[in-house]
Amino acid sequence: TTINKQVMAPFYEFMDELYADYEHRLSKYKGDVELWRIKKKVLERAVSSAYKHPDEEEGESVEEKEKKLRLHTSNEPQKPKRLTLIYEDTTLKALTDGMDICSHGGFISDEAIIFFKGYTNDKFGILNKGWEGGVYAHKRADGTDTLIKPCLTVSLMTQPRVAKDYFRKGEGIAKDVGFLARFLFSEAKSTIGNRTDNTDFSRSRKCLNIFHDRIRALLSQQKEYITSNKFSKKTLTLSAKALAVKKQFGNEINDKIGLESSHIKEILSKSGTNAARIAAIFHCFNDNSSN
Repeated sequence: TTINKQVMAPFYEFMDELYADYEHRLSKYKGDVELWRIKKKVLERAVSSAYKHPDEEEGESVEEKEKKLRLHTSNEPQKPKRLTLIYEDTTLKALTDGMDICSHGGFISDEAIIFFKGYTNDKFGILNKGWEGGVYAHKRADGTDTLIKPCLTVSLMTQPRVAKDYFRKGEGIAKDVGFLARFLFSEAKSTIGNRTDNTDFSRSRKCLNIFHDRIRALLSQQKEYITSNKFSKKTLTLSAKALAVKKQFGNEINDKIGLESSHIKEILSKSGTNAARIAAIFHCFNDNSSN
């Protein structure tokens, strides 16, 4: 939990910034909509008067007043939408509603039991589509249909027993549908009995600050896309050397699928794609100006 808070600090700061922007836009909206209502009443009275006393009207005709009212009515101020980028304890409806507003987001939890016991842990459709870039059909609260192209990152920290209980849930359906195959797994080795009294974290803080600066810069670049929900993708090209490494890696994986690692063949089958994604992340993190 401590590490998660430190690593994720720029993201939570960014969320606070987005919320402050939302509060500012909401305050402006309240003033705009009140003025809009006042003007609407004035135009309605003008049209009503023209209907009741058509012979007494001077200047603008009834048709002109109607046109003004229609135009004004069609320009009602729209209430700003609050963006959510990080989800932890949510329902499927809240997730899809949120991703309808901003299609990029993540399940980020340092207490993953919330996810495993929550409402969304078996909604593999949108979760898998969020990994592969597929289209998800969503029905809004007002009954209208919309298509969402979610881009979803899932980062879950939990105790080994909680994770294993989830893996066995539903006779391994999370594994069979490919949901688990999209994860990268790691397990921290316990240091109980071997902990030192080191209290000098200056080197770690220095590295963390450099990491935070880069994350903040990338988030700043993405802010316009996030607030408008209009994202542009860059296509990266593998070099000849990278293609050779990818081919060799694929051959090694295929050999393992048929031998000692057949019990995790679903995970191995997607490991090449995961490796390419990690390479792309490292590439853009270090220099996102090249292809």
